[in-house]
Amino acid sequence: MRHRFIGNSYERSAMVEVFGGKIIDALDKQCPQPTNRIMDGVDEIVEFASSVIAINDIGERCTLIAYYYQSYPIEVDDLADLEWEIDDYGYDYL
Repeated sequence: MRHRFIGNSYERSAMVEVFGGKIIDALDKQCPQPTNRIMDGVDEIVEFASSVIAINDIGERCTLIAYYYQSYPIEVDDLADLEWEIDDYGYDYL
């Protein structure tokens, strides 16, 4: 089955089906960085993301993105001390 995603809200299983488990595993291991994105209607959430470059199952180059959300204010001195859990996956065509 060939895919072309539209949108930016996917579960891990859908990303593995299109891009393969190895690249999604590599994405999961990346260090998240703040996006500075303002969340509409949500004042107490900070967004972070990590990304890798990949090729989808129809040969298109994409940036795969893992999104993480943390409560604000962040009350640790080192971001590595936070519990990081991926909330959503997305992509952006290059």
